[in-house]
Amino acid sequence: MHSDDAQELFGQLSVGEPGVIVYEPILLAHLDDGRIFLEVHRDVYNKKQILMASVRALAEANGFVGMVDWAKAASVIDRKDGLAEEIDRSGAS
Repeated sequence: MHSDDAQELFGQLSVGEPGVIVYEPILLAHLDDGRIFLEVHRDVYNKKQILMASVRALAEANGFVGMVDWAKAASVIDRKDGLAEEIDRSGAS
């Protein structure tokens, strides 16, 4: 979570309100216009192996595995820079 997002969330909650913290270093998004974005962060807690198989499983679970440019996905996984990058077959490099 970015600090700006945390600040906005802080203003919407009351003291003692329950919450859930989700640790997910791999984020995959399929937009309404067909674009697919992958964002991979370093696994600073060593809780999950960040592998191509993990990304493929997410794509399969969401029904768009055939739309992914897997070379682009591999590049995003290797960098682990926390920046969302378009990885669909028709997207920009």
